[in-house]
Amino acid sequence: MALYLVNAFSATMLNISADGDSYLRFRELDEGEVKRMLSEGFESAVGHAGTADVLAERLGVPVKANRIPVKLQKAGDRLIVAQIEWPGGRLAEGQVLSAEEVKKLRIKFLLVEDVTLEVKKSLKHAGGLSL
Repeated sequence: MALYLVNAFSATMLNISADGDSYLRFRELDEGEVKRMLSEGFESAVGHAGTADVLAERLGVPVKANRIPVKLQKAGDRLIVAQIEWPGGRLAEGQVLSAEEVKKLRIKFLLVEDVTLEVKKSLKHAGGLSL
């Protein structure tokens, strides 16, 4: 089971099953939960140095900028998405925030889990109901 800390979520992070069905669970975490989970070990896939620095300071763990591709491969793999809430929704194309700018913004933490196997077992047990 891998735990990744990321600053963005994309569908390319999913390992879509052969039948095309994938099910995800999203849950907001408070900073205490994030700190506890990260203290057990994680891999950083935070793509910007300024964001990594702010997260390290805020969460009390080393977070390195690490532009790596992430794919949830196995049951139990999880993502913690540090979602920076920018007023107006999206940054301008090519805009990168400095650490000072990131510090001023709210960061929402989301746990993303692939629960495909769990859902499929439940559906099979329930007599093949589909969603």
